[in-house]
Amino acid sequence: MCSHKFIVSLNNANTNFSICIDFGDHQVSYVSFNITPVGGPPDAPAHLRIKFGETLCEIAEDSASYNGSISSSWIQEEFMHVDILPNTVNMPRRYAFRYMEIKVLHTSPKYQIVIEDVNCTAVSSADLSAIAPLTRIDEDLVKMDKISIKTLQDCMQSVFEDGPTYLAIYLAACFVFPSILLLACILNPFFLSLKHQSIILFNSVFLGIAFLIAVNIAYCHFFLIIP
Repeated sequence: MCSHKFIVSLNNANTNFSICIDFGDHQVSYVSFNITPVGGPPDAPAHLRIKFGETLCEIAEDSASYNGSISSSWIQEEFMHVDILPNTVNMPRRYAFRYMEIKVLHTSPKYQIVIEDVNCTAVSSADLSAIAPLTRIDEDLVKMDKISIKTLQDCMQSVFEDGPTYLAIYLAACFVFPSILLLACILNPFFLSLKHQSIILFNSVFLGIAFLIAVNIAYCHFFLIIP
């Protein structure tokens, strides 16, 4: 577990003012922060939008315009009213992110707010102290190892999430899928001829390799976490 603290001053405006925080590395974390009114007594709730992103483009994109095949409920964006000020806001959900944007949608003309102690508490079931560092190998392989460890660290929660799921698909593409087709080839009388067996074996291996390559490309593009 680790924590990061920032002081974010939002007391220059009472509406549509935002700031983006870079936590410096990918986090799977719970977030909390303190919010304090300044300038006058708060006569209306503070209306905030909190948005999280693994990349800056996620912060910049308009979530309302999203129309993809994956459910929009996965977009890490929260709208909240803080009725009691000052207050400590503990966000109950766990987020995967590096960047966090805090936007003041509205307070009132009577007061502004200061947000401080933005606290990010990272969680994982992985024990990094049990991992021996790699030595006497190429520097590029050391970097790849660090990226792999970071990816698994963030994916290892109460169950494996994201990355290891696609590793299982990867292994299935390598071994299980060709093995099933080969077994069917051997047991089915229709495929007893060497010619048919050779065709099925070639096709199963070819499809397995093709699926393996596709899974690798998708995994590296969408799921690999690079610090």
